[in-house]
Amino acid sequence: QADGKSKDLLPKIVEGKLNGYLAENCLLEQKWFKDESKTIKNLLDEAVTQLGEPIEIRRILVWEFGK
Repeated sequence: QADGKSKDLLPKIVEGKLNGYLAENCLLEQKWFKDESKTIKNLLDEAVTQLGEPIEIRRILVWEFGK
């Protein structure tokens, strides 16, 4: 799909597509719905700092509206 692109740009294109995929599909990389400037990992790190205890996500619940 990189027709007409320099071969030097190919690694950057692949990295950009991979980052986009992870941001959409990996829970820790997804944006928090209440504040999209934060990711789930940011929230988890903040909670660990406040509590002083490690936190592990064991289950998730997915809600879909409007489908």
